Amino acid sequence: KAAKKKIQSLIKRIFFFVMGALDKYLEIDDKHIENQAFSEPERFDGMHPRRFRTDLSCLFLFLIVNGIYVYFAQDIFRAGDYNRLARGHDFRGELCGLGKFSSKPYVYYLSPTENTSTICTSSCPDTTNGQMCIYQKDGTTVYDHKDACHQAYKSNPLSNYCLPYQDKARQAVLSQLDPFQESIRRSFGDIYWGWDICLFGCIVSFIIAVLYLFLLRLRVISAVIIWISVIGCIGLLVGFALLAQVDINRSDDWYCDKAEVKDGCSSDYAVTLGSLVWVFVIVAVVLVLLVIAGRKQIIASTKLIAAMNGSLKRSINLIAFAILQFLISIVLVGVFLSNLMVLFSVGDVDVTSAPGFPGNQINAINFNEDYRYVSIFIIFLSFWWLESLSTFGAIVQGGAVSIQYFEREGAKRTLRRSLRTSLKFHVGTAIYSGFVLPFVSPIRELLGFFRRALGRASANSKIASIMTACCTGCMDFYEKILKFLTFQCLIQTAVLGTPFYKSGVKYYFLVYRNYEQIGEISHSHTMVMFIGRLFISLSGGIVTYSSFLYR
Repeated sequence: KAAKKKIQSLIKRIFFFVMGALDKYLEIDDKHIENQAFSEPERFDGMHPRRFRTDLSCLFLFLIVNGIYVYFAQDIFRAGDYNRLARGHDFRGELCGLGKFSSKPYVYYLSPTENTSTICTSSCPDTTNGQMCIYQKDGTTVYDHKDACHQAYKSNPLSNYCLPYQDKARQAVLSQLDPFQESIRRSFGDIYWGWDICLFGCIVSFIIAVLYLFLLRLRVISAVIIWISVIGCIGLLVGFALLAQVDINRSDDWYCDKAEVKDGCSSDYAVTLGSLVWVFVIVAVVLVLLVIAGRKQIIASTKLIAAMNGSLKRSINLIAFAILQFLISIVLVGVFLSNLMVLFSVGDVDVTSAPGFPGNQINAINFNEDYRYVSIFIIFLSFWWLESLSTFGAIVQGGAVSIQYFEREGAKRTLRRSLRTSLKFHVGTAIYSGFVLPFVSPIRELLGFFRRALGRASANSKIASIMTACCTGCMDFYEKILKFLTFQCLIQTAVLGTPFYKSGVKYYFLVYRNYEQIGEISHSHTMVMFIGRLFISLSGGIVTYSSFLYR
């Protein structure tokens, strides 16, 4: 009985402690100094004139990281060769289709079931009645050795490789081509070969982005454009799934249908494409559900855009700046993508003994697999650059709109003034937010959703109230840090010149204090922005993918 009383007493203490913590967090916003009744600062007439350089340490860190990148990039470009991605090599390690082998673009495996020795050839053998022979250094003269010539395998060309019809030989060749990193390498080779297609896809995306921005300025069709982009995204995702299925059929034709033994024939490429088909279908279904759930936000956004029609017509400079951002991002993607392509071509020529070959040895390019860790660093840095460019644009545009709003008709060169101020004082904040927001935003939205859901449920349910109390400790990180870090807080940086986190705190309590007036507007644009970006990306992507399939 004594033990039972102690346990009951302990449970009560824990319960009241947790409930006390719950009350603390439920009232923290109301008691916060930033959440008191709003009073306009004295002599507040727009963007803060006295500023200091914000989040300067992040700028220094960014410069150091980019210095490391430049150090690696120099070595990568010296050691790599784009042609290694798009072309195979012969038994001497020389690339087919270049130099003395310019008339011999195809790679042929002499004895694929026995070894991986290859030669360059002008065409793949279409019969088994011939022979394929090892050549001298000139690439033409047959090597004088009893084992220099091998029985030819009837083959069909796949890119720059000859795939034998005979099943075992075919599978042996595919085993050399299908490993993941080799597939990535050859995919980069496809991009190198099809650079004009990639450029065409970027141009299509650019044109659609410009049209999207300008058509939104027209009150009559702005709502129609938004709903067309919603339907278009769903249709484009389904189109991607259909194109992937076409690619699977072509893959089966190349890998399997032309082989002599078809039972159980498959390729990793076809399996990957099959997974992508389901990914596209699932994303399309999820998007439909998101649109249904967020239809009120979309409708509110269309009304907001219609209400802002006059301002949008006067903001041609901001649209031009957004287009400039797009072009800069394309250049950045090109720079980092080219670096990744060269990275995957880095390798040394290894020599191995091989009787029957000139000098009783063969040379093979051994690609450096350790560089995959460097590729992770390059991908991370590329996303950091792109996000920083986006956040810097938000600061510049927020500043330009603020100047125009507060100075009214007297505002001149608003974009130029905001750009100069942002470059001088707030590059560090753009870099800081560009690093933090991509990681924080999904976590913040998820925790915020649970917090709001539990808060609503706890008002009518004791169980929900206890669950909210139990989750309070887990929400401590959200309450103290995450809820303040939003993309929109950069407007505070533009207007007041405050650092990133301080701007986040000010923005959060400004919205919380005036939620009925601006809260819904603050959140209603999110779905439309997401749909617009997705529509532009998918439009350029499907043009590029279909062009690659046609070629």
